[in-house]
Amino acid sequence: MPTAAQLTAALRRRRSATAETYAAFGAAEQLEAECAAQAAYTLRGSAAGADGPQAATGSGWWYADDGAGLAPGFAAWAHVSFVHLWVVVVRLRLLPAGAAPTWQQHLTDHFFARAERAMDVVHGITVARVRARYLKDLFEQWRGVIAAYDEGLVKGDAVLAAAVWRNVFGGKEDVDPVRLAMVVSYLRREVARVARLPEHVIASGRIGFGNPGDEKSTVLMESRLMKEPFAEPA
Repeated sequence: MPTAAQLTAALRRRRSATAETYAAFGAAEQLEAECAAQAAYTLRGSAAGADGPQAATGSGWWYADDGAGLAPGFAAWAHVSFVHLWVVVVRLRLLPAGAAPTWQQHLTDHFFARAERAMDVVHGITVARVRARYLKDLFEQWRGVIAAYDEGLVKGDAVLAAAVWRNVFGGKEDVDPVRLAMVVSYLRREVARVARLPEHVIASGRIGFGNPGDEKSTVLMESRLMKEPFAEPA
């Protein structure tokens, strides 16, 4: 039979775990909201499905003609959100081992709750089983995105660029390589920046994100290594 001291210790651990769960829930909600705001869009006209023909508008680099040039809508919003959610997930992995899974689960739950609300309220998909099918497909995409971006983070920019091209740009053949390189450079910068943020900032739920357009000068900078192999021997 446990002693009073053991029972007290167990209760403290339980309270600590409960407090961690509540803290993670609220902060993850803020983090998810910042990710989802990066490619927000609005619709004009009647609802017609998650990727229906209704006119959509959006602002910011991801939708701008001189930016990523994505077509505003649910699909583009989801993949740009995934980009930023992945940056946050990479940082959450640095939390204590017992806390990281809780934070990541709350982050994921908040996003998919938002996605379902968008399907229902914005796009008029009122049949629950239809939303469930869309959400299942979206979750499979999310799992694939995590694996693909993780691989790119480890193996190099070419692999990361291929993952961004397939997901964010839909694998289109006419994608501007400069824009693609800007997204890759942006991801590298944001992963490094967010990784340096102290835990109290992460716990605040407000980390902010930069502008991929700021990467253009870096991407267009000519590397001396491009010419060295072709230089005349001295």
